[in-house]
Amino acid sequence: MQFLTLEPTLREPETFRCSNDAYKLVSDISLIDRETCWCLHLDTRLHVIHRELIAMGNLQGAVVDARSLFRGALLRNTVAVILAHNHPSGDCTPSAQDITLTHQLYKAGEILGIELLDHIIVGANGYYSFADSQQLK
Repeated sequence: MQFLTLEPTLREPETFRCSNDAYKLVSDISLIDRETCWCLHLDTRLHVIHRELIAMGNLQGAVVDARSLFRGALLRNTVAVILAHNHPSGDCTPSAQDITLTHQLYKAGEILGIELLDHIIVGANGYYSFADSQQLK
């Protein structure tokens, strides 16, 4: 089992410009043997200011809801978030639950004034981006 620091300190602010930028910051979660969900918190300049573990599950899934995603974002005065989770199977294809969750979180973010910029699914050989696939809304 691979152990990750749950709240690593970011050395320099990383700027989010595209899904690949987010993937670089979370690609290490592909090594975890159970599903985990992470939130990248961004400021007004789209600098990533924090990386937070929001859920740890098992081989088949992890429970994530709007409260778990946006709680930390509200406390940190985050302007936007990126959700990232791994598929221990290695397959990046989103499940029906992933799609439904993404749409729910996008709507919740609109209500709270915190934009969900992307949802990244990390697999063994790459990632899937809901933003790139135009499936956020």
